[in-house]
Amino acid sequence: MNQIHRNLAYQSIFELHEWIEALFTGKNRSVLIPLLDSFSPNFEMITTIGTLINLDQVRQLFTNNTGKHPNLKITISEVSLIQQTSDSCLYRYKETHNHQLIRWVTILIVFKKNQPFWLHLQETMEKQPNI
Repeated sequence: MNQIHRNLAYQSIFELHEWIEALFTGKNRSVLIPLLDSFSPNFEMITTIGTLINLDQVRQLFTNNTGKHPNLKITISEVSLIQQTSDSCLYRYKETHNHQLIRWVTILIVFKKNQPFWLHLQETMEKQPNI
């Protein structure tokens, strides 16, 4: 994998979350198409509760939540490349919603014709300390 692919994969992590935030807040509903086009047709996601969902279910999730979270703010941090191959990158990052909800995410991004596509994502909630 070359540096260009690593950079494209890295950028896609931030870009997709900007689109998700814009969609969920209702600030820009037109991002739904480029957002969905960023996922592989074989995309799967393991949610924080351990449910395996596919691209059709993710599409439904995005559609159902459009405009329903007007105060959502997503922050991405601690992005780290775990592994790379000639046609994929595996990244880990921290995703924080409104400075409260924190989850760790592992994402496998594959390349087809030099375009990044999200293939597999797993979310794990960060344990919150008892206060």
